[in-house]
Amino acid sequence: MMTVSKPYTKMTVKPSAKIGVYYFVGLRMDIITFRIFLKNVVLANIVICIIGIFLYITMPYFYLSFLQETQLNFSLPIFIQTPRLISVIGSTAVGNLAAYSIPLLYLLYYKKSIGRALFYISISIFCLATAFSFQRGAWIASVVSFSIAFTYYLKEVKSKSNKFTHALILIPILYLILINIFPNLAGASWINDRLRETNFEAIYSRSSQWYLAIEEFINRPLGHGIGAFSHRAISHGYIGIPDGNYIRMLVEYGIVGTILFLILLMRALINTYRDNLYLFAALSVFVIQSIGSNVIDFPYTSCFFWFLLGYSEQKLML
Repeated sequence: MMTVSKPYTKMTVKPSAKIGVYYFVGLRMDIITFRIFLKNVVLANIVICIIGIFLYITMPYFYLSFLQETQLNFSLPIFIQTPRLISVIGSTAVGNLAAYSIPLLYLLYYKKSIGRALFYISISIFCLATAFSFQRGAWIASVVSFSIAFTYYLKEVKSKSNKFTHALILIPILYLILINIFPNLAGASWINDRLRETNFEAIYSRSSQWYLAIEEFINRPLGHGIGAFSHRAISHGYIGIPDGNYIRMLVEYGIVGTILFLILLMRALINTYRDNLYLFAALSVFVIQSIGSNVIDFPYTSCFFWFLLGYSEQKLML
């Protein structure tokens, strides 16, 4: 919850701001290196999700201790009652990387950079990780990105057998429909509780944070400085951290910085939409999740975000 207090006005460079240099890395990367880079990103994300799923199922003592020491406002009783797949980077970041990895898998599979077995195993892992992150933004973003990638793949692929086997991925969607018809199915009550919150209630729960952030923006329209409303600011007397990268950027970077960022983002969306819908789908995950979550603040996931913004400027799509 956001409280009214003096913001941390000292300029600090957050890790995500430093990682903005990946924009320039993407700006200069060639197509062959880019394909290798994408495959390595996907493989690394698979490892993170596998570790997360294992820890989610077993919940060893050392892992719970690790979460208590590293996760902000972590409550062990609440986590035991309603666990989320956190892995080693947090449930928000896990939901984000799993969601954007799905269209990347389709791209690599279509370009024959990965085999069929790896594709199906990987997409199953990413679907599980997205689901059990219990991040509503990741759920919505993954449905959108999957729909774009799935539809585009079916349009491009020629083999009828491939179309049939890929249609099997619709099974999780059918499961979500069935749990609403048959509430006694395994996991139905748990998932439905979270789904019921995936509506305007999620917006209302953040409205007080956004209102106060807008007030701070009005007080200083050119911005309070990078990191003024970050987790680091807590130790300097400011407790309010608005959820959502767009509103956060507005209050930290000000009107000028926010407009410049949105120009970069819109250019990337236009370029990827014109040249490669798989990359457009991956980028859309960040666009959607950034409405109610600070996904661009996570160092690991923001690397790929800034890299994709830079690479899209070249228009050298796969």
